[in-house]
Amino acid sequence: MIAFRHGGRTRSVARIGDMIDATEAPDRVDGEMRVADLSAATGVSVRNIRAYQDRGLLPAPRREGRIVWYNAAHVERLAVITSLLERGFSSANIAELLAGWSEGSTVADVVGLGQRFTGSFSDEVPDVGPAATIVERYELDVTDGASLGPIVDAGLIEVDGVEWRVPSPRLLRAGVELRAAGVPLEELLEELARVRQSMQVIATDMVALVHRNVWAPHIGDHLPSLPTIVEVAEIVDRIRPLATTVVTVELARALQASADAVVAASITRLVHPD
Repeated sequence: MIAFRHGGRTRSVARIGDMIDATEAPDRVDGEMRVADLSAATGVSVRNIRAYQDRGLLPAPRREGRIVWYNAAHVERLAVITSLLERGFSSANIAELLAGWSEGSTVADVVGLGQRFTGSFSDEVPDVGPAATIVERYELDVTDGASLGPIVDAGLIEVDGVEWRVPSPRLLRAGVELRAAGVPLEELLEELARVRQSMQVIATDMVALVHRNVWAPHIGDHLPSLPTIVEVAEIVDRIRPLATTVVTVELARALQASADAVVAASITRLVHPD
């Protein structure tokens, strides 16, 4: 920002521009507003509005002399930008997204839109380290080397030279605990494969349910408006944890029922062996 001395005080170019705005009163088209009014209407600071404009995120306003006029389209675009920033998109991501929209890209083409909207269903962070560190950290019994192959095949550990990666530390620890309790590794991995198959069926059905009733009615076969996409993304954000909740609650209920039945049957056999 350029500043200069005037009357013993330092004034900035931006401030002088505001003074000019205040003294000039050109004709305004209905619905148009100045930058201060746009800021008040959207909650976005004047500084950020100008920054978005400089980065190409916000369309240029209509200029009349030294005065610039914004309209409802700018309000809508700022709402989209704000929402995307809150969802974790960077300014570069948003610029690419908006460019894709203006060029008529499809939903699948625009900066991996599908992956960004579905987000992550887990906050678990993979564990990476030297082989010896991972073996010690998880108390793995791989002294004979025979058990490592099946564990790697199951995706519990990924080997990259001397570095090992554990995609799900919680899952690996659960397996180690079950094995320590006496469950053979072979049976553990067979059960994991069955669980994964069942979970995939459940996941496919639940995603289809949301796609059929939420995504498809809004998105359809053509690229919708940006506000519509953002609205659907916000709905998906709210739905995502609900799917995990349903599976967790129902699994706990089923485990309780199965455990109670097995214990009851065992006690019955002890009391009435014949």
